[in-house]
Amino acid sequence: MTARVVIAAPTFNKAGYLEQALRSLLSQTFRDLRVIAVDDLSTDDSVAVASRLAAQDARLEVHVNERRLGMLTNTNRALALALER
Repeated sequence: MTARVVIAAPTFNKAGYLEQALRSLLSQTFRDLRVIAVDDLSTDDSVAVASRLAAQDARLEVHVNERRLGMLTNTNRALALALER
């Protein structure tokens, strides 16, 4: 899916807030969008939350790092994936 607007969403251990944040992004009135969540190997349920929402909405793409990258590198990875789209 190509989109005119792509939002990069780096995530780490914020499962309690993640569903609301992702639903807010996906509920925008601008429909031609893609949300890319890049999880930095969370130890909570962040990946499960994001994956469940992605199964419901094809505009959400979830990536999980193979190893912990840290905040800055994870953010840069999320941005790079967004720019590819």
